[in-house]
Amino acid sequence: MLSFGKIFLNILPQKLKYCRFMLRIKKASLLILSVVGAFFLSHCHTSDSQQSETPKSETKPQSVIKNARNELSKLARKGQALFQRDCSTCHSMAVDKIEGPTLKGYTKRLDKAWTKRFLDNPNEIFSNDKRMQALLQRFQYRVMPAFHYNDQEMDALWAYLEEAGN
Repeated sequence: MLSFGKIFLNILPQKLKYCRFMLRIKKASLLILSVVGAFFLSHCHTSDSQQSETPKSETKPQSVIKNARNELSKLARKGQALFQRDCSTCHSMAVDKIEGPTLKGYTKRLDKAWTKRFLDNPNEIFSNDKRMQALLQRFQYRVMPAFHYNDQEMDALWAYLEEAGN
């Protein structure tokens, strides 16, 4: 009968080889993670000179765009909340997004009644309006969902589009 010590001495070399192998894997993993981490940190870091070259207007988030009086009216703030909840996923007040066009200057191009009809039933407008069909093609046929705003919500959204987008 083998004693515990003899069994232990027979198994120990195999266990040590396995432990050394696992230790090498851990060291290699740490080395790889360190290199990858250093790469990302070096590419994410901006120096002070790069930060000072960026104009202040470009660093403002879109939610801070304000009118000439430097504040949004109470009605426009309600519209801003609607815009952020329903529109900002696909639209911006500054530049086109992948999903939809910018709404900057929107109230100068289109009227409120047309916008209300469009928000209530975008498919009808898309099927009958050549300009909207061109937009559909430009944005890879992403169709906007319908938003059934009441008159107060539509007034608020329109106020925000006027104040923040012009």
